[in-house]
Amino acid sequence: FPPLLIPVYFQIQIISTMIKRRFWADLAWAISYYMRYFITYIPFYGILGSLFLLTFV
Repeated sequence: FPPLLIPVYFQIQIISTMIKRRFWADLAWAISYYMRYFITYIPFYGILGSLFLLTFV
C-alpha cells in the first residue's frame, strides 16, 4: 500500500474485524463515534475536509 492509504486501510481493517468476530457492542460504539464526528465537523469542513481531518490528524 502507498503510505497515505495505510490509515484508511487500518480503519477498514478494524471495522471488518468487528463484523467478522461479531463484536456488536464495539461496532455500535464505533458507528456512534463516526456519526457524532461527522455531525460535528461536516458543517465546518465539508465532507472531504472532515475525512481528511479524521484520517491524517
